[in-house]
Amino acid sequence: MSYSLESFDKSIDITGIPKFRVFLDKPPDKSIEEVVKSYIKDKYKRDVVSKYIRTEINLKGHLPHYDYGSDKHMTWCKYSASYLKSCGFEGGEFCFLNDDDTILEVVDSDKHFNKILLFSVHHKHKVNPTIKGERRVELNFFSDNTI
Repeated sequence: MSYSLESFDKSIDITGIPKFRVFLDKPPDKSIEEVVKSYIKDKYKRDVVSKYIRTEINLKGHLPHYDYGSDKHMTWCKYSASYLKSCGFEGGEFCFLNDDDTILEVVDSDKHFNKILLFSVHHKHKVNPTIKGERRVELNFFSDNTI
């Protein structure tokens, strides 16, 4: 399995989960879940369980947020994975943000298409509106169990 754009932050939350983001190649014979499980187990010695999967076409984008949930919604979520299934659209960039919504990194479709963008839920992010065409993404949210 190959990894690229691996980025780490030395901070660790109270459950011991490191803050990271990475692109993973998805072999045609493997599911997103299999690739993510293998990466997390190899890198962090944790077992993960995919708890929620959805394919999304959202032209409006997403406002800045974290995926760790609140008000009893997705509080179990520890890792998020985004797999961009379409290309040739305008807008729809995935952006990592600081707590004050300053953009840290922009992930455009050329960088994201046919790659798994895996990140710990400590990363604030947003998706810009799609201006032209259709942005189709498979989203996977994972819970973890320490090995």
